[in-house]
Amino acid sequence: MRRKFRFESLVSSANTGNQITRGNLLNLLFVNLAGSTTNARLIAGIKVVRFEMWGLTNASSTQNLGTISIEWLSQFGPSLEVSDTAIPSIRPPYISSTPPPQSAASFWSLTGQNESEVLFQLSSSSGNIVDIVLDVILFDGESQVNFTTSASGSAGTLYMGYLTGPGNANGFVPISYISLT
Repeated sequence: MRRKFRFESLVSSANTGNQITRGNLLNLLFVNLAGSTTNARLIAGIKVVRFEMWGLTNASSTQNLGTISIEWLSQFGPSLEVSDTAIPSIRPPYISSTPPPQSAASFWSLTGQNESEVLFQLSSSSGNIVDIVLDVILFDGESQVNFTTSASGSAGTLYMGYLTGPGNANGFVPISYISLT
């Protein structure tokens, strides 16, 4: 299935080096268990298709530059950084990118396989919007994978996780989830 996840950056100042791991992406959809901080992951595998970011910072300023970037990391070659700088009140910075060949994000991320590996890093400011399109494989009878969040939820409720990890208040909070296929 192909899905688009939208997030907003809540940081109050320039935020560099937001590292997004395989585990962060695998924990994007989950169901709360028994009204506690324990949750069941719904995603068994995930692959990044496209990444977009809009820089909406300093919208009232005509002199401050806004810069946004994504750095695709790779174990097999050089990393690739895609960035844009603009005056947001005139033209907000915007980037659109796909994972380069042989980058960590160009391969499938599967539950239990190197979930701590960083796929990409984001640099942004408060109010920036991120869309990430992912190919998703849902669990279908495999063993359940649980993880915890800092706050408890309602039992049986479907939740969308933070892009920067469970309960990361300094990162990218979920806004919407859209089915593309």
